[in-house]
Amino acid sequence: MLGCDFSMYARAFLFFFLIFLSSCSRELMVVSRSSESGEVYFSLYDLDGAAAKVNIKWFAVQEEQGGGDWRTIWSFEGGEGISRVTYGESRNGMVVTRIAEKLKAGVNYRVVISCLTRFSPAIYGYDEFSLEDGKVVRR
Repeated sequence: MLGCDFSMYARAFLFFFLIFLSSCSRELMVVSRSSESGEVYFSLYDLDGAAAKVNIKWFAVQEEQGGGDWRTIWSFEGGEGISRVTYGESRNGMVVTRIAEKLKAGVNYRVVISCLTRFSPAIYGYDEFSLEDGKVVRR
């Protein structure tokens, strides 16, 4: 009888734990922007629109090459408690894996990010943009 009760509690715990995990967001909104000074930066938000501070696993900006191909033009790994990333900038905890190339007007770019979480699978984010007259235009 005791084994049966334990099994029932274990199943109930597993059921609620799985519901909890399925309710965790596995997506992150990445919003590409430009400042008055012309800096390109990327703000990170959860799906409710609140600013998110994340632990980055990897982050990459890629340039469209045509035919569905993309080439990485800046990337890094690491970084804790990040809510905004400025193109080409490196902070403590970030390991640059590709030095930033100059962004060009009229070229399509995408941002791809993977973040670490403590209790759920990795969170991913994505955005596409181009530059027109020195300003970011989201696609």
